[in-house]
Amino acid sequence: KTHMGQLRELAKHSQDPAAVSELVRRSTETVHSISYLRDCDFLMAVPAMPDKAYDLPRELAKGIGLGTSKEDLTPKFVLEGKTQSAKAVEQSQKWDIWASCSTRYTGPDLTGHRILLVDDKYQSGITIQYWASKLLEMGAAEVHGLSMVKTLRDTDNL
Repeated sequence: KTHMGQLRELAKHSQDPAAVSELVRRSTETVHSISYLRDCDFLMAVPAMPDKAYDLPRELAKGIGLGTSKEDLTPKFVLEGKTQSAKAVEQSQKWDIWASCSTRYTGPDLTGHRILLVDDKYQSGITIQYWASKLLEMGAAEVHGLSMVKTLRDTDNL
């Protein structure tokens, strides 16, 4: 694993505050250094089940929002109806699992805005692609993804 991969593992599985802080610091620096990320109006984590005990993307988005002064829309999205984990199914089924959920959004109008979508891991790209498509349907002008790590497996990339 890369250093970022090790940090992600500590942050996700041990909820190590130093690892989360370092991921947030590096991500915030990245957002500040890349114009199309810096120019985003809002940010949000990919939605997770509301009863999930610990959600690393949510923690990352909260920290990046503070470090960049961008409003974090994550708490304004409530995912409902998800009954199956997308991790355990074939790539061809992942989109359908996300599509079977309903989402309630109580935030500002997204029309014409640029959104930074945060996830902890990029594997196939389906999660970020799905949520980017939903944000675009809601009127967002642009959606840019930021992931902490990319898995070694490249056979299921979009």
